Amino acid sequence: MKIDLLDSESEWFVKEPSPLAPAKYATIGVLRRTLDYAAFRTEADKYTNSVATPAGRKTHDVIERALILASKQKAVERRQQNKLVRDLYPDNECYLKDYLCLECPVCALNGGIKAVKGAGDVSIKSRILYQTAFSVLPFDQVVESITFNAVDERTTKTDQALGERELVKPDTYFVSTVSILSPTVDELKFYLYSLFNTTRYGAETRGIGVIENKLLGVVLSDTEEFSALGVTMDFYDNLIAEKENPQMNFVSALDVFHDVCVESVSGNGQRIYKKDEVVQIEKDIRSAEITKSWLQGMFKTSKKFKDVIAADAKK
Repeated sequence: MKIDLLDSESEWFVKEPSPLAPAKYATIGVLRRTLDYAAFRTEADKYTNSVATPAGRKTHDVIERALILASKQKAVERRQQNKLVRDLYPDNECYLKDYLCLECPVCALNGGIKAVKGAGDVSIKSRILYQTAFSVLPFDQVVESITFNAVDERTTKTDQALGERELVKPDTYFVSTVSILSPTVDELKFYLYSLFNTTRYGAETRGIGVIENKLLGVVLSDTEEFSALGVTMDFYDNLIAEKENPQMNFVSALDVFHDVCVESVSGNGQRIYKKDEVVQIEKDIRSAEITKSWLQGMFKTSKKFKDVIAADAKK
């Protein structure tokens, strides 16, 4: 998979993953927009996950925001990565949560633990570091309670209401930041490809939970850049606060991210992709295709990574 804007920085990326990872982080800003109702809750709780946070950096106001927890993002995106691998390697025996091979590119990025004969427990730490995603707008503007009813199959009449549940409304924007520790250039491409091809999140994905992921920014440096909450607060200050008709859209969010949020970047060895470059990277990734030969190269480095860790576990 050739992506010129990423390949041109190949010297910054590691050649292969290593247990002794250097301080290199690819920090990715993502705008997640619901295209349908979505259920972001924990277990069987019918209430949407939320938390009180500062509204913005320029105000002392505190508002409640809806959340997509980091673990909920990771689980969905890892499963999508597994599907992409199985498309080309249908015999690859790796699946959540009880059988992880630790040899494929997905395990090399997301980590896992497995008992290996002669080596004990082999453990790989996740190098994809998620943060909780926050809604830009307040909770009461993006969440509503939906009543659901039972329909009698024989009479086709609606019986009494069965209950009520909270759902996030369509066209709600969440800000997410994801950092990858010491990635190869192919690992960054693979993650972005899987991100753009992951479309359903939340507790109920059969009929709801459709999300569009849009790339806001990519920064290569020696530290994690941005916080999801910080970017969310910047968006609130510049796009929502004191506006008569506040409106969120990707173009305005992209402008604020590059005109305001990028100012907080402080790491060394920086490569900050500009706004037009970010748009081009997303376009190129979305139009790219994962091939078996390209993925085979990632399998070689991920298996070597696992073998090194297994050898260390024996010592």
